[in-house]
Amino acid sequence: ELSFSWLLDRVAVPAALGGALVRLGNFFNSEILGRPADVPWAVVFAREDSLPRHPAQLYEALAYLAIFAILLRTYQRRKALTPPGLLIGLFLALVFAARFVVEFFKERQAAYENGFPLSVGQLLSVPLIVLGAWLAWRALKKTEPRLRAGKSP
Repeated sequence: ELSFSWLLDRVAVPAALGGALVRLGNFFNSEILGRPADVPWAVVFAREDSLPRHPAQLYEALAYLAIFAILLRTYQRRKALTPPGLLIGLFLALVFAARFVVEFFKERQAAYENGFPLSVGQLLSVPLIVLGAWLAWRALKKTEPRLRAGKSP
């Protein structure tokens, strides 16, 4: 029997790779700019200005590639024994945790955000991190008693 969790788990793995490709597109299109920086790898987005900036899009793309690798490896190791909800839970927790961190390197996208200690992107990420962690925890907790009893999920 295929559940909605099973479907979401199967979509989560390629979605992480898709997210990395979208962020690469943002980099090449000079979108979602990073804050001005003096690090050696800073990039000048000539379409916007002459300031060297954090390549925040590349930070996010690399994070999503790493998340893709983690999800793929998790699935490859467990295959049919992957607890339903584990991959989507990991996806949500890891992607939005990465986004939360990378937001510190991005320019604020709206003027009203400038007085806030956290960006709107960070504030919106927190519930999804919590939801993802809960889904992963629940998936692992549901399989724990079965594994101790020697039964497959």
